[in-house]
Amino acid sequence: MMGQPNITDVYGCLLPSSPVQFFNKYGDPTFSTIDATLDRIAANANDWAAFTDLLDKDFTMENKKSSLMKTMIFFGTPF
Repeated sequence: MMGQPNITDVYGCLLPSSPVQFFNKYGDPTFSTIDATLDRIAANANDWAAFTDLLDKDFTMENKKSSLMKTMIFFGTPF
């Protein structure tokens, strides 16, 4: 399905979903170009929605501050 992030590792295990994962996916693992990386994430509507779900409800492109960050870690075994 197009527009979906790569959510599994090379072994087929689900990756955690966090803001850090999005920065890694968009080529800025050291957070050296935060504004440019946010622009690239925002250009993909699916990723932007998933990214902002992990941040404070008041986070926008105009207000780039978040008082919290969530991480989703999936537990369990595949069927």
